[in-house]
Amino acid sequence: MIQEIKDTMKVFYAFELTDEQVQEYLDKTYIDGFDTVERETFAWYLSNKITGMQWPINCDADEYKMKFYKTLIENAPKMGYIWNP
Repeated sequence: MIQEIKDTMKVFYAFELTDEQVQEYLDKTYIDGFDTVERETFAWYLSNKITGMQWPINCDADEYKMKFYKTLIENAPKMGYIWNP
């Protein structure tokens, strides 16, 4: 399941995660599959961990989106994450 999660998060969210990063999340939650809800929940977890913000959605203001992505770009490498859109 770890490889499936890594592949999915790369395609949908541009995260290149390590096995350890995925396992850390799995240790904090229980999932028996990885579909839309689980994928979005993991993205929200990562966005909060890396930026302290929720992943933007379509109705969010452009200012919020710009602040989120700027923070993500700055913080991801510092925290050991690769985000490569």
